[in-house]
Amino acid sequence: MSKYYKLEKDWEKVGCYPQATTIGGTINLNEPNSIWHVEHNKLPSFIPNLNHIPVRNCAKLTDFISWVPISFGFIVSQKAKEVFEQFDLGIHAFYPARVVHKQKTYDNYFWLLWEFPDVLPNIEYIKSKFYLGDMDDKKIKDLNINSSNDLIQITESIEDLVSIIPELLSINDKFLSNFDVMKLPFEHYPKIITQKLAQSLEENKITGIRIREYEPLTIK
Repeated sequence: MSKYYKLEKDWEKVGCYPQATTIGGTINLNEPNSIWHVEHNKLPSFIPNLNHIPVRNCAKLTDFISWVPISFGFIVSQKAKEVFEQFDLGIHAFYPARVVHKQKTYDNYFWLLWEFPDVLPNIEYIKSKFYLGDMDDKKIKDLNINSSNDLIQITESIEDLVSIIPELLSINDKFLSNFDVMKLPFEHYPKIITQKLAQSLEENKITGIRIREYEPLTIK
């Protein structure tokens, strides 16, 4: 039985969260190489300027750094990068970043970005179950979703404070076998990783993240 895991930023063991809240150096949000010009789920055609990420003194320096100006991808250390590179990440790229913490500069960080494929056509809806949940994922009601169109229509019609949550999720085996990381269109778009990647991150003691079993998705 293959299990899958949710990869999340750790907000409990990093000192203070988020670890970095501002920008510095020559980062100019109005320049052509600004991080603001990087689109979600699309690799940029330029090298984003990440030459000064100031980590707060109250925060710990970890392998994953939480940084307010970005809402997707991960700021990761060289150590974490080397772990990821051993696995099938799909279409992705590492962009160099410089982290500053307690007046010391670290040039061994990167912004890890992806172009994730659309998982919706690969969900086996007949074998899956969904419900409408509140901000704490508590069930409000069951949902009748039989196709990707159903899912899209319901997603567009619900309010901001609720979300579609899979209680049981079945995805085409062939699609799953292509990736060790994927993004699901549920619950704030979590990153789901394979058991072998989860084990490698834990064995290498990669810090700044939380790895929890994603119970809706299990392959027998």
